[in-house]
Amino acid sequence: MHNLKEEELEEYIVENKKGIAKLLFNLFNQNSQELKELQDYHIKNLKDFNSSQEQKTDNNEIIDIFGKKKPPLSWKDPKTGLIWEVKNKNNYDKLYSYKEAEHYVKLLNRSFYDHSSKWRIPTIDELMTLGNIPLFDYRNKNLQFSSRAAWKVGKSKFRNGKLFVKKPLSGFMNAQIETWYWSSTPVEPFHEQTQSQSNQINQIGRLVELFWVVNFFEGGNYHMKAVEKNSVICVRKDE
Repeated sequence: MHNLKEEELEEYIVENKKGIAKLLFNLFNQNSQELKELQDYHIKNLKDFNSSQEQKTDNNEIIDIFGKKKPPLSWKDPKTGLIWEVKNKNNYDKLYSYKEAEHYVKLLNRSFYDHSSKWRIPTIDELMTLGNIPLFDYRNKNLQFSSRAAWKVGKSKFRNGKLFVKKPLSGFMNAQIETWYWSSTPVEPFHEQTQSQSNQINQIGRLVELFWVVNFFEGGNYHMKAVEKNSVICVRKDE
């Protein structure tokens, strides 16, 4: 960790006072698992923390998380009013199962990320609003995969970088172009099946959880099993 001046550390504590309070609470109560997670979170933040001013971005400027200036922690979409998590150099490429994504959200809220404990996984409708154009929506049951392939070619001129995503978030999202992003919207679960040697389909009785996901490179949504590994970008409403 680089050397922090005392006044810089004081500024960090003031900005993250609720998260620091939770860290100390777990220290006092010797909650070792939560303590380690919170310690790791604040150590990563402190590594990147300095007294320089955060990037000043308008609502249509790409947020650079890889530059020298400290990026903002969130971005407010002027069209929807939703506030979106801005990833950092430590987590922009992390992948999670759905349960791991839920755990990640809990950690954000326990640490009072960007002065809020209201972060959550977005619904599929909210996640689709991050498209810079209306995205291909498989919930329309008349659409086929071949239709999306043709749609993607026809709309390619609208990409920001390689993604159909709003410009401010396109910087770090273009660093991992083929990932899917979790939504909190479930699909009706189904019984996973297996095929026997006699080619008879047998139910094995295990319910499989499915959630809607979005891929901004493909420009649309689909559904995936909860055990798959995907990205997550958290959202909250303005408080």
